Amino acid sequence: MNQNEKINPIKIAIIGTGISGLYSSLCLLKEKNLHIDQIDFYDKDSNIGGVLQSTKHDGFMLEHGAQGVLYSRKTFRDLISDLKIEDKVILPKKEDKARYLIKNKKCIPIHNIFKLFRYQLLNFKIILLLFLDLFRQKQILSLAHQSLYDFFEKRFGTKFADNFIVPFSFGIWGGASRQLLIRYILPKIVTLAYESGSLIRPLLLSILQPKKMENKTQGLVSFSEGMYFFISSIKNEIKKKSEDKGCRINFNMQTDVNTILKKDTLWTINSITEDKINYDAVIFAAQPWHTKTFKIESNHQNNLDLGIISSIPTHNIAVIGIGGKKDSKHFYPKGFGALAENTSKDLLGIIFVHSTYKAHVPEDSFLYRVMIGGDREIDVSKLNEDELILIAKKHLNELALISGNEELSFQKVLVWNNTVPIATSHQDKVIEAIWRLENFNQGLFFTGNYISGVSVNDCLDNAQATAKKISKFIFYKTFKHQENVSPTL
Repeated sequence: MNQNEKINPIKIAIIGTGISGLYSSLCLLKEKNLHIDQIDFYDKDSNIGGVLQSTKHDGFMLEHGAQGVLYSRKTFRDLISDLKIEDKVILPKKEDKARYLIKNKKCIPIHNIFKLFRYQLLNFKIILLLFLDLFRQKQILSLAHQSLYDFFEKRFGTKFADNFIVPFSFGIWGGASRQLLIRYILPKIVTLAYESGSLIRPLLLSILQPKKMENKTQGLVSFSEGMYFFISSIKNEIKKKSEDKGCRINFNMQTDVNTILKKDTLWTINSITEDKINYDAVIFAAQPWHTKTFKIESNHQNNLDLGIISSIPTHNIAVIGIGGKKDSKHFYPKGFGALAENTSKDLLGIIFVHSTYKAHVPEDSFLYRVMIGGDREIDVSKLNEDELILIAKKHLNELALISGNEELSFQKVLVWNNTVPIATSHQDKVIEAIWRLENFNQGLFFTGNYISGVSVNDCLDNAQATAKKISKFIFYKTFKHQENVSPTL
């Protein structure tokens, strides 16, 4: 190897500054043997973080996107340890983790089996089917094309699927339980069903066995300063790591990327700023259905594949924050929140922010996060803010979550337009399209919440995997440049 040979500086472009784009860049900067000279971010929005924004007003904090993150996932725990923000983590107490199902305009606690029977959410047939599941043997299951709804209906009956699985799908994907493919959204459940036959047996074993984790690693955690604090912390770590490694970081906000072009082994981005920088790799970390004008120049198949991933079905969801001073004569239930019943025509669920994350609400105040839309009959994109607030108040009053005598000092409406991707049978074509795009366009990579899951943890895991692929690609490219031979990776 010629030690004096000049190596071209490595430059990487990242389209999208959501959690996926930001964390993929941080993972790259943490690679010990990878020396990147420049990372340029491009985003059509004015703020980094995608939907992970936080609105603060008079002590109330409303999350725009995810309310929190499951602390049980190692990637997330390692990240907040690296960021040194463990002291900012807030975890609901045991009594504040209770979940409710809405039935007949009442919030029924899921942990109360007697009330589940009383309100006909459970019956003896369901209990029998759950018991018989303990004795299922390993079998070849036809899971390839089963939906979330079909998978559980076939095991535990229609009533179980209607009363528990449909509301569960409301809370995460805005519904679509009959379209969501089980193997994409709950792959571990599929594995359990295949390996042991029973779903209940491993669940009981996990409950009966001594806990290997501390209690603090369980539950949906947030931060005392909100989820945007998490985003800001990642950005600050990116800046710190980049300074340590001598890497330039540029954030090009309010910048639409319309075309990328590959020439020889480098990529050029044509945006409204008409930048002509040559990049070794491009990470597409935006939501493709929001960038339908984006194309890869001079390749028909590429743009056919981009069309496939741009056609992922999505949901519109309205998030309405309703808060104010508590009525001293009214009882405000403790718990995480309530999921709407399967017959709901508009409501998806309600989060009790004042109970779960007390740091996000002033003393002696309440804050509900009401979610409306998804695959319900209502079209939230056609309603104005006043109409959505009226719908949210109506549900809170009917469920006796507010008395109606409170002084409402916080009312905020946020609408996610086509933000939540739905992994239907179309997802097979999406995965194939991404595979073709990455394999036939060396240096182009995809990451985001539409690939392997919609949660923050899914995005972190996918971004980490993407960074490893890029690291290997850059290593190979540099090695080949230096030695003109192919290494074994």
